[in-house]
Amino acid sequence: MTITPSFNSLLPQPALRRARSAAAVTLMAAVGLVAALAPAQAQRGQAGTEEAIAGDFEALRLTALGQKRFGRPITPKNLNLVSSISISSSKARHNFKPVDCEVLGSLPNLKFISLGRLSLSAACARALARAPRLERLSFSGTTLEAGALRAISKLPGLTTLVMYYVTGLRVEEASDLRNARGLRSLSITQGDGVTGGTRIDDTLFRVFAGLPISELYLRGVDLTDASASVIAGLKLNNLRLVDTQFTTQGLQTILEGSPQLRTLQLRNNRRLTSALGPTIAGLTQLQNLDLTSMRVGGELGGLGTLARLRSLKLSNIGVTNDDLTGIAASPSLTSLQLSSNPTITDKGYENLAKLTALRTINLSGSRPTIRGVRALSTLPELTTLDLSEAQLRGDLSAILARFPKLTSLALSGNAFDRADITRLLKRTRLRRLSIYRTRVTKPQAKAVRKQFPRTRILHY
Repeated sequence: MTITPSFNSLLPQPALRRARSAAAVTLMAAVGLVAALAPAQAQRGQAGTEEAIAGDFEALRLTALGQKRFGRPITPKNLNLVSSISISSSKARHNFKPVDCEVLGSLPNLKFISLGRLSLSAACARALARAPRLERLSFSGTTLEAGALRAISKLPGLTTLVMYYVTGLRVEEASDLRNARGLRSLSITQGDGVTGGTRIDDTLFRVFAGLPISELYLRGVDLTDASASVIAGLKLNNLRLVDTQFTTQGLQTILEGSPQLRTLQLRNNRRLTSALGPTIAGLTQLQNLDLTSMRVGGELGGLGTLARLRSLKLSNIGVTNDDLTGIAASPSLTSLQLSSNPTITDKGYENLAKLTALRTINLSGSRPTIRGVRALSTLPELTTLDLSEAQLRGDLSAILARFPKLTSLALSGNAFDRADITRLLKRTRLRRLSIYRTRVTKPQAKAVRKQFPRTRILHY
């Protein structure tokens, strides 16, 4: 194809279709497919139209790659509606040909492409960049050949780039991403026990300084505290760091240089040697916070001062009752996850009753007693409650009936039987109930579903 991004964006739709048609016919002639498709067009009375032949060819190639639109086959009639393409299955990878890069680049409304375990050449990347509305690219186990990333950086509409165990990242080409002025989100995954991919170290990451992104996700990368100032300089709104090598000092550098953060995820960063709670409490714009498995319990009371905090995830970090005393002062918290925190006692749950805006709470594996559950029944807006693996048993229907707006409940992993569940459903207005790994058998669960058809019962 010869359509360039600038030419493609300026053409009106009829002209764009003619250009696609002419390019596709030229392309098909080179691979000997025009003769094969022309009879089908003749049968429909469209024998001479290049556009019709092009449409058949593009649909044929997408079908060979196993692509569908909302579960239905792709045809010339719905080509213009194709907005996302994923080439990761063994069938798709086996059938992927260089000509398919041109096909994908010709789709007028394609916005997202995902490539898995393929080798991306510079020529293919340039062809993909011709898709006029392409915004998001995801590479998983992909090898970027020389020039590929440089071509990608020239994609005018690129907003999101995901690189999962990508091989072939080069310093001289990665720096070109700074020219992708529309880029807003960058995601890089390297570790997590999976081999392969270019090692993301401080030298390579340094070229990302000055990127125009507002969202950064790093997982398993080999960065040290030397890269902390680079991250702080990006002025991010959303930051996710999972399984990294940053120490407490490095994380403090990042957080103190990012007062504008709205979303912060710090998971499994095991090199922490001291507290981070007070530093996080200084992020006054924070709306979403995830500290799963960070082991920073005992210093989180200050989070209650974050006036804009909506979602808080504190799973498996050793939350204390004192932490909850402070957190209970949060005026706007709507979602709270406290799973796998057996350190919390009934006193802590009683403090949570002050969170009057709370709609969702997850206590799975935290083992609240009946007294603790009863303390939460006064929450006026609570709709979703997870009590899985809480070592509860017996009749809780009277207590759970007190929750004024409860519609979704998880009781999996507890010793409830059919009678307990039946009483519960009779006294509540649940629309969703999870009872995996309880004493309710599969036939009993089927009978309960029949008795209470308005409730979605989740069971094996």
